[in-house]
Amino acid sequence: FGPGNVVRCESNDGRTRECAVGYARDARLLRQLSRSECIEGESWGVTRRSVWVTRGCRGEFLIDDRGRDRDWSGPGGGDHIRCESDDGRWNRC
Repeated sequence: FGPGNVVRCESNDGRTRECAVGYARDARLLRQLSRSECIEGESWGVTRRSVWVTRGCRGEFLIDDRGRDRDWSGPGGGDHIRCESDDGRWNRC
């Protein structure tokens, strides 16, 4: 796991919250702060620009920001996938 920042992100009242991180290649839960379990892909996850938490998960996350200068938006900038949430819920692709 590469260098990065530690971000605290908290789901209060069971609501989903996104915490901006600038750029994230990956994240790891360093310390759970809640009684509610923090399970990757279910109650927390990472997008390219944020960590999200839900269902009462509160924690401190180590953000892997290696490669933040790479441009993923243009031609040849990486693989493109289609990811959808048909039922309005979080979907991990």
